[in-house]
Amino acid sequence: TKYNLITFVPKNLYEQFHRFANLWFLLTALVNFIPGISPISPWTSLFPLLFVLFVSGLKEFYEDWKRRVSDRDINLRRARVIRNGQVKEIAWAAISVGDIVFVQEGEEVPADLIILNSSEDQGISFIETAAIDGETNLKPRQALAETIKYSDDFSKFAGTIECEGPNNRLYSFRGKLEIPTIKEQISLSLQQFVYRGCVLRNTQWIYGVTVYTGNETKLMRNATRAPSKRSLLEKDVNKAVLQIFIFVILLCLFCAIISGSWVATYGDDHIYLGIEDSAIFSGAKSFVTFIIIYNTIIPISLYVVMELVRIILTYWIDRDILMYDEHTDTPAKARTSDLTEQLGQIQYIFSDKTGTLTSNTMEFRRCAIGGKIFGRNTDNSGSTIDKDEQLQNDLNDPKSGPLVQQFFTILAVNHTVIVDKKKAEAGELSYQASSPDEAALVRAAKEMGYVFSRRSNKSIFVQINGTEQEFEILNVLEFTSERKRMSVIVRCPDGRIRLFCKGADDVIFKKMASGQGEYQANTAEHLKEFATQGLRTLCLAAKDLSDEEYNKWNEQWKEHSLLVGENRDKKLAEDASAIEVNLNLIGSTAIEDKLQDGVPECIEQLMIANIKIWVLTGDKVETAVNIGYSCRLLDDSMQKMVITATTCADRDAVTKAFDSNIEKIQSEGAALRALIIDGHTMDIALGDKELEPKLYDLSSNCCAVLCCRSSPLQKSRVVQMVKSREKAQCLAIGDGANDVPMIQAAHIGIGISGKEGMQAVNSSDFSIAQFRFLERLLLVHGRWSYKRLTKLFLYFFYKNMVMTLPAFWFCFYSGFSGQTIFDSWPIALFNTVFTLLPIIAFASFDQDVSAAKMKEYPQLYESGQKSHEFSRIIFWAWVGFGIYQSIVIFFFSYYAIVDTAVEDGHAVGLFDKGIAAYTSVIIATNLVLMFEINYWTFWNFITCWPSIFAWFLFAAVYQFIPYADPNEMYYLTFNIWSSALYWLTVFVTVVICLWPFVAFRVIRRNYFPENFHIIQEQMKFDLYLKNPQKKSKQPLMAKPKKRKNRNFIEKHLL
Repeated sequence: TKYNLITFVPKNLYEQFHRFANLWFLLTALVNFIPGISPISPWTSLFPLLFVLFVSGLKEFYEDWKRRVSDRDINLRRARVIRNGQVKEIAWAAISVGDIVFVQEGEEVPADLIILNSSEDQGISFIETAAIDGETNLKPRQALAETIKYSDDFSKFAGTIECEGPNNRLYSFRGKLEIPTIKEQISLSLQQFVYRGCVLRNTQWIYGVTVYTGNETKLMRNATRAPSKRSLLEKDVNKAVLQIFIFVILLCLFCAIISGSWVATYGDDHIYLGIEDSAIFSGAKSFVTFIIIYNTIIPISLYVVMELVRIILTYWIDRDILMYDEHTDTPAKARTSDLTEQLGQIQYIFSDKTGTLTSNTMEFRRCAIGGKIFGRNTDNSGSTIDKDEQLQNDLNDPKSGPLVQQFFTILAVNHTVIVDKKKAEAGELSYQASSPDEAALVRAAKEMGYVFSRRSNKSIFVQINGTEQEFEILNVLEFTSERKRMSVIVRCPDGRIRLFCKGADDVIFKKMASGQGEYQANTAEHLKEFATQGLRTLCLAAKDLSDEEYNKWNEQWKEHSLLVGENRDKKLAEDASAIEVNLNLIGSTAIEDKLQDGVPECIEQLMIANIKIWVLTGDKVETAVNIGYSCRLLDDSMQKMVITATTCADRDAVTKAFDSNIEKIQSEGAALRALIIDGHTMDIALGDKELEPKLYDLSSNCCAVLCCRSSPLQKSRVVQMVKSREKAQCLAIGDGANDVPMIQAAHIGIGISGKEGMQAVNSSDFSIAQFRFLERLLLVHGRWSYKRLTKLFLYFFYKNMVMTLPAFWFCFYSGFSGQTIFDSWPIALFNTVFTLLPIIAFASFDQDVSAAKMKEYPQLYESGQKSHEFSRIIFWAWVGFGIYQSIVIFFFSYYAIVDTAVEDGHAVGLFDKGIAAYTSVIIATNLVLMFEINYWTFWNFITCWPSIFAWFLFAAVYQFIPYADPNEMYYLTFNIWSSALYWLTVFVTVVICLWPFVAFRVIRRNYFPENFHIIQEQMKFDLYLKNPQKKSKQPLMAKPKKRKNRNFIEKHLL
């Protein structure tokens, strides 16, 4: 947790006073308590600050309390450990490093363990890591043969484990085990490692020795906060607050100088004032006084209201049924409330392909073996490879058979797939894999009679033509994004040692033995054909190893596997690369990954909304291009610029290609263009001082960019390039761990809860189940949130100007003494009672146009991209409007409420005028907000009018409180209310305040309409056509004129 009972108050206050506005109000509140400085009650200045601190602190307390309850529940869970030869139940929090823990099926593992034995043959166990990486596929773990012999009597087990320090690397573990009875050290790897938080499945029990506990476990090491992100609008508002602060300081300096001058000139003529200070000291004291008076120009409650509204806006996202995926029972989720308005300003989308644009449901479609293509690409679900008669004939042909048999043997042996034990016991052979690709390949081999049936500690068993054969696994050279391949070294049933390899074609071709040029060329053509059909491809290769060659290599492999430091992975990768040479090409596979539903329509809408879309994928160029056409990212009308390793082998060639394409763009001018580039070219360009700017210039003139063969690091660097050079608002979306760097680098990261785990979701700002939901998230929720929050910010600054500046205008009549015309408590309650709820309701519910119309006209989204709703001009226009209203309110109230007696004989004085002015402030500011409301809801009605009424109720009650310090309204309210002149003054003042605002809106709407104005007219017109006899209930839409027909709408909508 973040706090405890002792640290909560000081630590929370320390964090809250990091906000400049809170610190500013604290200082002004403290100055209020200096005698002779403040013209208002010090407690009324302190009340708004205490309110803000209390609300923010309450929110922090609630969130931390939830964390504490969750932590306590986890720490008090019970676990079984072996201590002093006995099995004891202890709390999770009491487990220590070195304890041997007993875990049963279905239980959550309480600490990071090295598995010693299990209930299954040869120490195999299966874990589910959904709580860690989101993957529901079971992962196998295997105890060492040296520890299995202890069976279940581990009270006698003794040994020493040396391993790397605690870290957040989920997919690696380095260590070694020393057992006194065994001379040799034993290497420990991820195969023996069991995570805290995972669940034991398909295994009755395991014993494991604890290596990391508590905050040192890999689960907790990965529970880090996402990079701090702030929205563009919030940054602009912070700049606006700084500008207002400077404005306040200059205003105070002006008043203080005039005050000092007045004292020097007229002080002696007004002996009754008792001015004893010098003009300079009096001016300095006045400066502090004016700071107190004008500090309300800076809206202290702005940040609290902003946080509250953001929470409400994220609630709408979480509860949106139209972004709920019924198939996976997954709703959209806003994982942060700080970036909702940023969703309405996105200019670039960087998207992964597999699992993001596609469904990640893999089906084996075609393959190429021995220069022949087998299988067919269809729209049917499931593999079609077993229905290819030619393949069946070649499999049994004496000449071509051995190569085809070797092809399917590799598919059946070289993988990390496991058999679902429970389904196998029920007579059904089903597989679970960490990658859908692997499962598709193993299923294809099964259909051709090469059935992977089970795996043991050191072997994989494959039924070939009904006969089970054992392949002893000697070494596994694991797949990584850097290696782009996976290999296994096996001892085949005939006793030969063989290496089976599968991987990307560009990697496998480099590892091939000489003399295969023709076969390689044929395979490359087949791969190109597969790619143009949008299929994902892999190459298969193999080689024989002599016992002498293998043993020599294996000695070095064992030596490096015992290393514990960072050098271990590098050495093992070098060893793997050394053995994976002189490979014989066997063939290639082609797997289909279909587009998700609604992806083409979504991309089309986003591009109409002027959002540039980049697809960054690890696939081949041809595959990516085909998917680009399928999802409507590319079309035939676009000019396509292709810069890849095929056309640009070195830096000079890349430079020449960049220059020629840039010159072409400059000469041809505006056009629809697409850039297709690969990882090789990006490696050359990214980070190069000369080429990176050219890459950016080239890509920024394209409406679509395809980056093929991209690594996770390259994805991140591409996003950073666009962010740094254009200052554009970037969104990255992906579904896998390889997309995390890109997601964290973007202004907004979107995680798709797909089949590659939850790493992307856990690192994201928002999560959705399908790519198509991105359209509604941006065009509807993003746009609404942006427009609502911009109005919230502008309204806050405007209304505080209206309320505060009458005190400035009164200075010209009070000798700049700092005397106010409002009582202290109305000033304090202005932002917290009389104008608070209406703006919250507005910012939570307002809709300028309906969601259906935003889908119909995506162009409406451009207003957020171009910051049309909040700019320096718009901000100061609202401030200027507030200044205008403050002038009208003060002078009309000051001169209209004349110094005469009312009916009971009381004379009209300063605070009578103040009551009239304050009434005008409350009514005018609330009416301005009502004019801004586009979509009236129940909440608008019960907040707007009652807020005005609340002032009259307060004024009626407050006048009878004699002990208010000071109560300048004591027995004044009813006196002034009894005057008809008061009500006439308020009415006329409010009308004059509002007429420029109303006139501007009428002129703008009728003669300079924006897109959303026209859509509003269309909505009103459509409703009128449906029921011309009945008055439309569409809120606040201008009555349609005859000239505003559909042709007019289409003509004016950009």
